[in-house]
Amino acid sequence: MSEFMTVALSVSFQSRNTFSIACDADYASGCTNLGKMHEMGLGTHKDAQKAVWFYQEACMMHDAESCAQLGSLYESGRGVLQDKALASRHYKNGCDSGDARSCRSWMALL
Repeated sequence: MSEFMTVALSVSFQSRNTFSIACDADYASGCTNLGKMHEMGLGTHKDAQKAVWFYQEACMMHDAESCAQLGSLYESGRGVLQDKALASRHYKNGCDSGDARSCRSWMALL
């Protein structure tokens, strides 16, 4: 393994631990970042269902980015059963929290 990969994996592991602590303490951005890590397989195995769980936690804390990600996952059916109504609800929650991308996506589903 190259030195770069060793450092990258170490940073990912440390980030995951930091984000876990933040999420456990009800910091939405920690949950959002854990969702991204699981969705993309950064520092952990790719796991769309775990990504959905972390995004849901953050969205319930009114994190617009996580609501948008949930909308996208439900719209496409990645990690969850495709459900346009739930996608619309999550996009609306993101829009209500001020996320322009969520507003555009919500309007496109209407």
